[in-house]
Amino acid sequence: MRQRIVNELGVKLYDIYGLTEIYGPGIGISCEYECGIHLCDDYLCFEIIDPKTGDVLPDGEIGELVITTLKKEGAPLIRYRNHDLTRIIPRKCECGSEYPRIDILVGRTDDMVKVKGVNIFPNQIDEVLDKIKGFSSE
Repeated sequence: MRQRIVNELGVKLYDIYGLTEIYGPGIGISCEYECGIHLCDDYLCFEIIDPKTGDVLPDGEIGELVITTLKKEGAPLIRYRNHDLTRIIPRKCECGSEYPRIDILVGRTDDMVKVKGVNIFPNQIDEVLDKIKGFSSE
Protein backbone atom coordinates (compact mmCIF):
# COMPACT_ATOMS: atom_id res chain seq x y z
CA MET A 1 0.00 0.00 0.00
CA ARG A 2 2.87 2.32 0.79
CA GLN A 3 4.34 1.92 -2.69
CA ARG A 4 0.92 2.48 -4.23
CA ILE A 5 0.58 5.81 -2.38
CA VAL A 6 4.06 6.88 -3.53
CA ASN A 7 3.32 5.91 -7.15
CA GLU A 8 -0.14 7.43 -7.39
CA LEU A 9 0.51 10.66 -5.50
CA GLY A 10 4.15 11.13 -6.46
CA VAL A 11 5.14 12.00 -2.91
CA LYS A 12 7.95 10.97 -0.55
CA LEU A 13 6.72 9.24 2.61
CA TYR A 14 8.34 9.30 6.02
CA ASP A 15 7.61 7.10 9.02
CA ILE A 16 6.99 9.15 12.16
CA TYR A 17 6.91 7.22 15.41
CA GLY A 18 5.37 8.28 18.68
CA LEU A 19 3.07 7.42 21.55
CA THR A 20 0.70 9.64 23.48
CA GLU A 21 2.04 8.19 26.73
CA ILE A 22 5.58 9.35 25.94
CA TYR A 23 5.59 12.72 24.10
CA GLY A 24 3.11 12.06 21.30
CA PRO A 25 4.18 11.75 17.67
CA GLY A 26 7.69 12.80 16.88
CA ILE A 27 9.97 10.70 19.07
CA GLY A 28 11.31 9.16 15.88
CA ILE A 29 11.33 9.76 12.13
CA SER A 30 12.75 8.04 9.09
CA CYS A 31 15.22 9.78 6.79
CA GLU A 32 15.61 9.98 3.03
CA TYR A 33 17.44 6.63 2.99
CA GLU A 34 14.32 4.79 4.26
CA CYS A 35 16.30 2.32 6.36
CA GLY A 36 14.65 2.60 9.74
CA ILE A 37 13.31 5.22 12.11
CA HIS A 38 15.80 7.48 13.92
CA LEU A 39 14.91 7.76 17.62
CA CYS A 40 15.45 10.73 19.91
CA ASP A 41 17.75 9.10 22.46
CA ASP A 42 18.61 12.40 24.11
CA TYR A 43 15.18 12.36 25.79
CA LEU A 44 14.44 8.65 25.82
CA CYS A 45 16.12 5.30 26.45
CA PHE A 46 15.13 2.40 24.18
CA GLU A 47 15.45 -1.33 24.74
CA ILE A 48 14.20 -4.41 22.91
CA ILE A 49 13.06 -7.23 25.17
CA ASP A 50 11.76 -10.75 24.75
CA PRO A 51 8.01 -10.23 25.29
CA LYS A 52 7.63 -13.51 27.21
CA THR A 53 10.68 -13.39 29.51
CA GLY A 54 11.39 -9.65 29.71
CA ASP A 55 15.07 -10.33 28.97
CA VAL A 56 16.89 -7.60 27.02
CA LEU A 57 17.72 -8.78 23.49
CA PRO A 58 20.85 -7.86 21.53
CA ASP A 59 20.66 -5.27 18.74
CA GLY A 60 19.27 -6.75 15.56
CA GLU A 61 16.85 -9.19 17.21
CA ILE A 62 13.09 -8.63 16.99
CA GLY A 63 11.28 -8.12 20.26
CA GLU A 64 9.08 -5.68 22.16
CA LEU A 65 10.16 -2.04 22.28
CA VAL A 66 10.51 -0.69 25.83
CA ILE A 67 10.91 3.05 26.45
CA THR A 68 12.12 5.01 29.48
CA THR A 69 11.70 8.79 29.58
CA LEU A 70 14.83 10.63 30.69
CA LYS A 71 13.60 14.22 31.09
CA LYS A 72 9.83 13.98 31.49
CA GLU A 73 8.82 15.33 34.91
CA GLY A 74 5.01 15.33 35.04
CA ALA A 75 4.45 11.70 34.15
CA PRO A 76 7.79 9.90 33.82
CA LEU A 77 7.77 6.35 32.53
CA ILE A 78 10.30 3.69 33.44
CA ARG A 79 10.66 0.71 31.12
CA TYR A 80 7.26 1.33 29.52
CA ARG A 81 6.17 -1.71 27.52
CA ASN A 82 4.19 -0.48 24.53
CA HIS A 83 3.67 -3.88 22.82
CA ASP A 84 5.24 -2.77 19.49
CA LEU A 85 7.46 -5.41 17.87
CA THR A 86 10.60 -4.20 16.12
CA ARG A 87 14.38 -4.41 16.33
CA ILE A 88 17.21 -1.96 16.91
CA ILE A 89 19.26 -1.58 13.74
CA PRO A 90 22.88 -1.92 14.90
CA ARG A 91 24.86 -0.13 12.19
CA LYS A 92 25.13 3.60 11.51
CA CYS A 93 22.72 5.04 8.94
CA GLU A 94 23.95 6.17 5.53
CA CYS A 95 22.56 9.66 6.23
CA GLY A 96 25.21 10.15 8.93
CA SER A 97 22.79 10.65 11.83
CA GLU A 98 24.10 9.52 15.21
CA TYR A 99 20.60 8.76 16.51
CA PRO A 100 19.83 5.05 16.98
CA ARG A 101 17.30 3.41 14.67
CA ILE A 102 14.53 0.90 14.91
CA ASP A 103 13.14 -1.04 11.98
CA ILE A 104 9.57 -0.59 10.80
CA LEU A 105 7.09 -2.19 13.19
CA VAL A 106 6.36 -5.81 12.37
CA GLY A 107 3.41 -6.25 14.71
CA ARG A 108 2.32 -6.08 18.31
CA THR A 109 2.55 -8.50 21.18
CA ASP A 110 -1.16 -8.01 21.88
CA ASP A 111 -2.27 -8.19 18.22
CA MET A 112 -4.16 -11.47 18.47
CA VAL A 113 -7.75 -12.50 19.04
CA LYS A 114 -9.14 -15.92 19.87
CA VAL A 115 -12.12 -17.12 17.86
CA LYS A 116 -13.57 -20.42 19.07
CA GLY A 117 -10.20 -21.37 20.56
CA VAL A 118 -8.19 -20.43 17.45
CA ASN A 119 -5.52 -17.71 17.62
CA ILE A 120 -6.05 -15.21 14.78
CA PHE A 121 -3.72 -12.35 13.94
CA PRO A 122 -5.12 -9.45 11.86
CA ASN A 123 -2.00 -9.48 9.65
CA GLN A 124 -2.90 -13.05 8.59
CA ILE A 125 -6.25 -11.80 7.29
CA ASP A 126 -4.45 -8.90 5.60
CA GLU A 127 -2.14 -11.33 3.76
CA VAL A 128 -5.09 -13.40 2.46
CA LEU A 129 -7.05 -10.33 1.28
CA ASP A 130 -3.94 -8.96 -0.41
CA LYS A 131 -3.86 -12.01 -2.71
CA ILE A 132 -7.43 -11.50 -3.97
CA LYS A 133 -7.56 -9.34 -7.08
CA GLY A 134 -9.65 -6.21 -6.57
CA PHE A 135 -9.60 -6.43 -2.78
CA SER A 136 -7.76 -4.15 -0.43
CA SER A 137 -6.60 -5.03 3.04
CA GLU A 138 -7.96 -1.65 4.11
